[in-house]
Amino acid sequence: MRSTIIMIHPPFDSVAVQVATKAWPSGRPHVLLSIASGQAASIPETSPCRFHEVRCHSRRRMPSIAFPFPRLRRLAYWLLAVLPTTANATGFTYWDDPGATAVTLTREEFVAQASHRRGEGRLAFVNRVINNAARQQFEKVDTWKGFDRLVSDGYGDCEDFAIAKYQILIQAGTPASRLDFLAADDTLTPTYHAVLRYRQDDGSHLILDNLTPMMLPESRRTDLIPLVSFDANRAEHFRDGRFHAVDPARVVLGGQRLSERMPHLMDY
Repeated sequence: MRSTIIMIHPPFDSVAVQVATKAWPSGRPHVLLSIASGQAASIPETSPCRFHEVRCHSRRRMPSIAFPFPRLRRLAYWLLAVLPTTANATGFTYWDDPGATAVTLTREEFVAQASHRRGEGRLAFVNRVINNAARQQFEKVDTWKGFDRLVSDGYGDCEDFAIAKYQILIQAGTPASRLDFLAADDTLTPTYHAVLRYRQDDGSHLILDNLTPMMLPESRRTDLIPLVSFDANRAEHFRDGRFHAVDPARVVLGGQRLSERMPHLMDY
């Protein structure tokens, strides 16, 4: 069984996620996570989705905007499954919820449309388009993807969606200092999840999540218990109710030190 590692190395206080596997009544594996100290954290891949293996079966528990007609909803799922997506000159295709239609854009057109929006309007637009341009799918190899690779493949994990949003928002003019990534323990499923955060003027954060088009304040996302946050320049881990600075070389995500990943967030 291959594992995705998230670990704070000694001598700093270690954060660990000990994993036990039990069976759902349906027979699907269920990953149980708990926080401990002094041990590494290893998250086995026991079901179709890596970063939130069980959560992907529980989308109904997240706030969402429903399609008005079942046929449109089925059409949206079919389009995501069969339409070719690409980030080259021919563009990529996403399902537009407000227009209830499939839309094709080039990356340049997407960035231009996002740059014409301001504030939460830009965040909501980028969040919706990228969420609907690819589907979440289990990947055997833990390869982080940016926007081009995500829409070209047509699928990815939660961190791939977060990286894609990060890249497009920065290209559209959002200051990089406003954006960071959050790795968290999802208590609803429970399992491990990654999202993009936007820091508001008052210091609070909005969460951009690939599992919902709604952007909620972090204070309302009580389903997420923070583990690690990071951007291109710094990393912090959550302990005793608040974040503490940590050397990114001591944090391992997906089998690679965070210090090696951070400089390449715009390059994936």
